[in-house]
Amino acid sequence: MKKMQMILLGSAALVSFVMIGCGPTAHVQKDETVNFSDNQTYAWSEAGDLKDAAKNSSSFTEQHIKTVVDKELEKQG
Repeated sequence: MKKMQMILLGSAALVSFVMIGCGPTAHVQKDETVNFSDNQTYAWSEAGDLKDAAKNSSSFTEQHIKTVVDKELEKQG
């Protein structure tokens, strides 16, 4: 019984790794001539400014995300 469980677990792991390896590849396009070193600021847009604002997002969740991002960006200067 233990041997059968190990075979099933190993097979499931193998299938999982194969499926993960077959996933889509991300392609990024960027302009190497653009200089972002002068940009040192950011701003949060208001929800009314966004056409497709998350309808299920609570204000608590949104505020928490903004607070965490603000703290991390402040650490970086």
